[in-house]
Amino acid sequence: MLNEQDRANVSIIQAVVIDPFKYLPMTLLEKFHLEEDIPFLWATPDRKEAVIDQRFFGDLYVVDVTSEVREGKEKQIGIATPELLRRLPLSVLTRFLIDSQVIKTYWHLGATLCPTRENQTADIYEQTFHGKHSYCTSECYTKAYNFTVRINKKTGAITVQ
Repeated sequence: MLNEQDRANVSIIQAVVIDPFKYLPMTLLEKFHLEEDIPFLWATPDRKEAVIDQRFFGDLYVVDVTSEVREGKEKQIGIATPELLRRLPLSVLTRFLIDSQVIKTYWHLGATLCPTRENQTADIYEQTFHGKHSYCTSECYTKAYNFTVRINKKTGAITVQ
């Protein structure tokens, strides 16, 4: 779904009030539903755009960690609501952002990701990954990269660097 948005140069997933009779749940992400089987990510009726449930997130910026994230530079992804922060382990929230391609980890062929560090204080949760993604232009390549997802437990701010 997000790959269709890429082709349209859309880099924001809008947070909306979800009407389950209007929007379609993203079934590939069922493992991230809350206990009541509540999905976070939905498709518009024409299946051309993804939207996120505003009960759990503000608008989300799609970030490509293979090219947009530079050492020492932080990119804003969005905000998780206090309700989501209470109900979902932060490691699972981080994995949702990666699996839903809000945090894009590859182009073309795929990527191998390894969590290398997890750190938590009273205010901040961080998880660092080492990745390698494979892609082809006129030749095929593999590129290594690292990134850290940071979630502010008090404000809900989600960033990647």
